[in-house]
Amino acid sequence: MSIFWITIGLAGTILQVAVIYRMVQGFHRHYPGVFFYLLVLFLTSVVDSTAALGEAGWGVSYRQHYVFNNIARHLAGVVAVLSLYFRATEDRRRRFPLRSQVLLFVLVAGGASLYIHYHGSLDSNYIAQVGRDLSFLTALLNLALWFSLIQSRKRERVLFLVSGGLGLNMAGEAVGQSLNAISWNLWVLASLIGVGSHILCLLIWLRALKVYSLEQRAAARAEAH
Repeated sequence: MSIFWITIGLAGTILQVAVIYRMVQGFHRHYPGVFFYLLVLFLTSVVDSTAALGEAGWGVSYRQHYVFNNIARHLAGVVAVLSLYFRATEDRRRRFPLRSQVLLFVLVAGGASLYIHYHGSLDSNYIAQVGRDLSFLTALLNLALWFSLIQSRKRERVLFLVSGGLGLNMAGEAVGQSLNAISWNLWVLASLIGVGSHILCLLIWLRALKVYSLEQRAAARAEAH
């Protein structure tokens, strides 16, 4: 592994740890799906990095770990967006049928992708195709989330920031997976887009956590007076 990718990986890991540290100070109780996604992302990234830095490098061990970890990351991303959608529709009168329809769509679309692309082995082509489909599915969910936020009577700055960062992350993942599906020769560009969008997401989340902290302090001062 080159120094460039090691540096990028370390930068991403440091940002992940920083966001996790800030989240455990109370934020995770309000956004458990996002916290779950970030934990899955951090743990699977550690496993991937350990396998890549081992004696075999980018060999069979790394690919075996990556197969499971990549699907786990995408599924955790779906969970995160669903949790945000549920939070955004708390004040909707018809929230139960809306949530049921969205959840059914996710289960059918995600299950269909996992089944259709499977041809007897979890090879790189399967991972690329399923990853692309799940990334676009998450992007569609995020679009539905934004429509719900626009229609909501509440204007939660933190929720807008969290969903915006996650949307950028998933859009970058979708583009990266699509490039990989076109040709593995584009893996450098695909990786840069994917990693870059994720780092941007983490920076936005740090901003969201700062806004959340300021809002909590303001609410505490208001109650004190």
